[in-house]
Amino acid sequence: MPNKPVITITAGQLQENAGSYELQAGPAIPVNGLSTGEIQGGPSQPVYIVTAAQIAAGWPIQQGPAVPMQTITGRDITKGPAIPIYLVSGSL
Repeated sequence: MPNKPVITITAGQLQENAGSYELQAGPAIPVNGLSTGEIQGGPSQPVYIVTAAQIAAGWPIQQGPAVPMQTITGRDITKGPAIPIYLVSGSL
């Protein structure tokens, strides 16, 4: 499965902190953050990495296998909200 191209959004970029990105409601998607490998075509999806503290405070994590994602800059960015993710392994 090719890596999904993403761009990481910081807390300061979220609308709740006067930024321009809305955060999608719902559980955090488990992710393997990769730095090499085949990458899907298309624009980069904005994602927000949910912290361990947010998870400890009750943020739910989606059940299922971790999705391979890779930070890709220089592409268009998908319009819409940032998707909450939880890093199972690796980094973005």
